[in-house]
Amino acid sequence: MGYDIEKIKADAQHRQEQRKLKEKYNIPDENVIIKEKSHILKFLIKTGIALVKAVASMVVIGLCTIGILTLVYPETREPFFGIISQLLEQLHILL
Repeated sequence: MGYDIEKIKADAQHRQEQRKLKEKYNIPDENVIIKEKSHILKFLIKTGIALVKAVASMVVIGLCTIGILTLVYPETREPFFGIISQLLEQLHILL
């Protein structure tokens, strides 16, 4: 007599998901099965958020690369420090 381990794991996962959904929607009845449907709006929002995060990560990586290259090469380092010193002087005058 063999047990189907995959079926047991799937059943345990299903029970755990149902327990979480019943807590989420405040349904105390054990005889109710909750099935959440994926809506296109929810999908688009999640995809949009993922896209914005990916673009933001690429921008940050690009800016970090530019900053590192600016500090590594002396031709760009000296004007950069000149701009930073001017900025600090302006802030000191402003404050």
